[in-house]
Amino acid sequence: MTDGLPALLAALGERSYAIVSNNSTDSVEKFAALHLGGRPPAVIFGKPALRPDLMKPSPYLLNAVLEKLDRLPDEAVFVGDAVSDTRPGTPPT
Repeated sequence: MTDGLPALLAALGERSYAIVSNNSTDSVEKFAALHLGGRPPAVIFGKPALRPDLMKPSPYLLNAVLEKLDRLPDEAVFVGDAVSDTRPGTPPT
C-alpha cells in the first residue's frame, strides 16, 4: 500500500475520490476491495489496453476521470506516488 494513503483518505472526509493507475483496472479494483472497503473510490481508471502511450504521465487518464466525474481540472487535486507520474518523458514505474 502507498505510504500515507490511510491518512489521505481520512483527510478527504466525505469528499469523493478516484484512482488513476498505470496498473490494470482489475488489479486496482482488487486492491481497493482489500484495503479500501470502507472508503471505496468513486471510479477507477487503469492503464488502457495495448496503449502504453496513454499511461501516466500522459494526461489521458486524468482527463478521462475528470470527464467521468464531470469536473474541471481546477476542481480536482492530483496526488501521485511516483515522480514519473508528473514528469513528461519519464518512463512509468
